[in-house]
Order: sequence, then structure tokens, then C-alpha cells
Amino acid sequence: MLRTDWTYKFLLTIYMLIGSVAFLYAQKTMQGLIVNPKNEPIEGVKIYIKNYQEATTYTDINGNFKIVIPDEVNKLQEIEFRLKVKDKKQIFAKKIANDSIKFHKIYLDPNQQIVVATKRPIKKDTVVNTEVAIVIDENENSIAETEEEEEETNTNEKSQKTNNAQSNYVPKTTSEKIENSLNNVSKEFSEVQKQVIAKGQKIQAEIKKIYEQLASATDITDDERKRLLEKLVELEKQLAENSKIYNDLQQQASESLRKLRMQVDQQNVDLEQLSRLAIILGIIIGIVAIIAIIFLLIARRLKKQRDTISAQKDEIENQKQKIEIQNVEIKEKNESLADRINEIQIQNEIITAQKTEIEEQKKQTEDSIRYALTIQQAILPTQTQMQRRLGNYFVIYKPKDIVSGDFYWMYEANEITYLAVVDCTGHGVPGGFMSLISYSLLNDIMQELLEEKMHEKNKINQNPMPSEVLEELHWRLFWRLKQDDEKGNNDGMDISLCMIQKQGENTLLTFAGAKHTMCTFKNGQLLPIKGTSRSIGGRFQNTEKSFQDQTIELKPKECLYLFTDGYADSPSPDRKKLGSKRMFDTFENNGNLTIPEQEQKLNDLLKEYSQGTPQRDDITIIGIQV
Repeated sequence: MLRTDWTYKFLLTIYMLIGSVAFLYAQKTMQGLIVNPKNEPIEGVKIYIKNYQEATTYTDINGNFKIVIPDEVNKLQEIEFRLKVKDKKQIFAKKIANDSIKFHKIYLDPNQQIVVATKRPIKKDTVVNTEVAIVIDENENSIAETEEEEEETNTNEKSQKTNNAQSNYVPKTTSEKIENSLNNVSKEFSEVQKQVIAKGQKIQAEIKKIYEQLASATDITDDERKRLLEKLVELEKQLAENSKIYNDLQQQASESLRKLRMQVDQQNVDLEQLSRLAIILGIIIGIVAIIAIIFLLIARRLKKQRDTISAQKDEIENQKQKIEIQNVEIKEKNESLADRINEIQIQNEIITAQKTEIEEQKKQTEDSIRYALTIQQAILPTQTQMQRRLGNYFVIYKPKDIVSGDFYWMYEANEITYLAVVDCTGHGVPGGFMSLISYSLLNDIMQELLEEKMHEKNKINQNPMPSEVLEELHWRLFWRLKQDDEKGNNDGMDISLCMIQKQGENTLLTFAGAKHTMCTFKNGQLLPIKGTSRSIGGRFQNTEKSFQDQTIELKPKECLYLFTDGYADSPSPDRKKLGSKRMFDTFENNGNLTIPEQEQKLNDLLKEYSQGTPQRDDITIIGIQV
């Protein structure tokens, strides 16, 4: 407030010294109370003097008002006071007090809802302090207002609507405080604005990234696509919320700027009133030198404050322009984002159609593969056959896919049983085809070798040895797959082949392996028996290395185990292999148990170790207790 300035302290001191003289020239005021028919105070009633919009006030919460009457009004013979009341049928004006004015007539214009009062001068020494309740009713005669008066009323009403001009109101905001408030509003708005814009740009970047992932990925899974689309919807919600925050921020900034403008306007009114007071006091004291000094100081002060206010208004306009520009940029970005979302939706529809087509093709393929599984299962020995020839046994057979590259094979000849566990190259459909080819070749080889043995002159052994079968299997697979061609494939298989024959209570076992190991459990210990380090088939095999037969005798209750590498290669959740050592330890630690118990131990170990991790390869284990 300007009263803290030393200049105005000086003026106030002078005013107090000559207060008795100044009283005669003090400004005139009019004050009173506005109530409704129930004698309840009405807040916010606008009171002003026609053609003097600067002399305007509002009733406070208690219905009181006080208005300063300009000097030129005091000199007039007739003047109108107006009370603007919206949606009020009836009001009362009570205790209208003034030292030079009394009301002659007061009535309501029903069209404009304006209360009009006129005054007539009275003697100077008369003080009016009436307590008259004047009923304002819409049935009273109305007067017409000119177009100019209506414009003035509407303009002043908008500027004063939030003020509610309380009685005895004195401005308390200095230009320095207004400037600080403006700086704080601008700084706070700028910082929050940057955060909102940065957040919006970050969300748009994430949406763009998702769009690129959906557009570029060809083998993306359904779950991943669903997750990306859900994330896209969530980002759209966040962007909408961010835009709402930005709009709210604009409204808050506009409200703050409006309040600052009101403070500036009120300060101008205070300055004008103070200027008039300085002029009156200067005339009263009659000291020209003091008047000159006062005018000089006031002029400098007013010029400085007007310059400050002008700069503040310019800054407010600049901030408003920046906000409008940024609002346009955000709208453009939102439109661009909407276009991108439409593109994504179109691509999603295309992807959905392609997905439906792929799922149909997948279903047809799986149906074919399941039929292939039926064929593959048909070549495996039946439980009845194996039970009749092997006695106590178990089979753990777990294809990685629907069809398997592993299979087991059994052949009966002259009271001798041939048993093989085969691991073909690959798994799934390719491995399944290889298993069918290998199964066919093994049956053909056994039939032909048995016929050859029957026609040999020196019948030392009428049964083919496992090593002979493996050697013949290699070459037949080599020619069947046309691996003599340089461009031919290098597919093949690893195999364990046993010839089992009973000799009284004991069992004679002859084994030959192609990159396979067989295990026997004798005398409480596990004995691994390694096969030849050479595969069946393939263009790069060392054919100079012959397959070797190894013979071992098993007593009752002793065991033998044939297996592929799928069990040992089974992964844990952290992708580590189960390993051959754990498998061998399980064979050895449980070799004295029954066959069903041994099978259960192996299954439990696999389940506990993998914890639901998908298989890495086909799994086949056959255990026999002789």
C-alpha cells in the first residue's frame, strides 16, 4: 500500500495538523444498508452514480455499502444513484446517510432490474440520517435507459463482479507485491508447463515405439501383441489426462492473471483518489513550494508504477500468446497421434485377419501332425509284446513336439529279442519322418540278414549280431537319403541296439551302439557301456571305424538301461542341463527298487528340476529288470 511511502507519511502529518480546515473540504460519501423483505442483508448489490462509473461499489456480506461521491457530483442539482439487482423482486434501502444529499424518489426499472434514486440538494448544515425502509417493487413506473447507459452498466458489472466491494475497502497491494505475484505465477506456470509438455512428448514417444514394434514384427506372439495394444490404450488415457492437466493449468493461469489485473485496476483507483487528496491538501495549506515538491514526488511515483504496470500487462500478454501457441502445438500433436492410432487400428485389423488365417492353417497342420502321431505310435511295440518278451520293464517316452524324432524298436527271432532305442536327427515332423524311415530299414535288414544266415553253409550263428545290423543300417540310410551327392543332407541317427537271450536263470546281453551308451546295474553298482563313436548315416562319417559288439551276463534282479540324450539335456528355469551324472546317480541309487518305483523316481527328478520349463529335446528311457 502506498501509505508506507515517506511522501505520503509527510502528507498525512500535514493533513493531521490542519485537520480542522480539511474537514470542511473532505470528500462526501454515501453509505447505507440493503435488505430483502425479510429484513435479511443482500450481498453483491451494485451501487453506482450515473455517468460516473469510477464511483461504484457493491454491498458486502452484511448488506452494507459506502460510496465516495466525486466533487463534481456534489455541485450538481440533480443526480441519479443506481442499484443493480439481478433476479430480485423486491429490496429495501435502509439507513441511507449523507451530509448533503437526501433521496427524492427510488423505484425499480423491471426491464433492466435497476433501482434508480435521484437526489435534491439540502442545506449544508443539515445531516440526513434517515432510517426509512423503501420497498422496491416491480409494479412501479419504469424509465428507459439509453443504449450508451446499458453498455456502461454491462462493462462495469463484468469488471466488478468478483469484487463484492465491501464497505470501507482500502487497497492493500503494492506494485512490488503485484510484480512478485506475476513473476511467481509466470515461473510456476512455466515449470509445470514444461513438465506437462515433457510428459506428453514421452507418452507420444512410447506410442510411436509400440507402433513401430507392431508394424515391423512379423513373428510377434498373440500375448505380446495383446500386451502392446493394452499398453497403447493405457498410453492414450495418460495422454488425454495430460491434456486435461494442461487445460486446467491454462485456466488456473488465466484466473491468476485476472486477479492480478483486478489488483492493478484497484491500485489505479487508489492512486487516482490519493492524487485528488494531494491536490485538495495542497490548495488548503497554500504553500506553493510544498505543493510543487509533492506534485514532483507523486508524478515520479505514479510514472514508475504505471511503467511497472504496463510492463506487467505486456508480460501477461506475452505469456498468454505463448500459452495459445503451445495449445495449438498440442492440438496438432493430438491430431497426428489420432492419425497414427487410426493407422494402428487398420494394421491391427489386417493382423487379426492374418492371424485368423494362420490359426486355420495351423489347425490343419496340427491335424495332419496328429494323424502322423497315430502312424508313429503304430510302429512302436505294444505293451503286450514288451511284457511278454522283457518281463519287468518301464518306458519313459516324452516327445518334445506332437511327433518325435525318438522311437524304440523290438524284433523277435529264434527266441532272441532285439531291442533298440533310436535318436534321429531333429525332432517334430522332420524327426518323425526319419523315425519312420529308420523303423522300415531296421525291419528290412533283420528279415534279409536272417534269410542270409539260414542259407550260409557254416552256421556258426544264425542270428545277426548288433554290430552287423548297425553297419547295414548305416549304408542303407546313406543310399536312401542320397548322401553320396555333394549337395545331399547330412541327417542320420544315434542308436543303442541290444540282443537279449535267456540262458537258464541268467540273461546274455550283446550290445552295440552308435554314439550311444548303455548302463547295467550289477552287484549294487552302475556300469556304463559306451558304444562306438560313430553315427548312422551322414556324409562325413568315419566308415573305417567298425561298430563293436560287447557282451555281458546279467543275473536275476539286475537291470539294464537304454536311453537317448533328451533326459540329460532337460533344462532348468535358468537354462542349465540336468546332466548325465544326475541321471546315472538316479539309476544307481534306485537300482534295487522295483521297476515302477524306478520310473517314478526318474519322473520326479525331471519334474522337480525343470519346474515346467519346456523340453529341449525328445526324451526316451527304457529300463529292464531281468
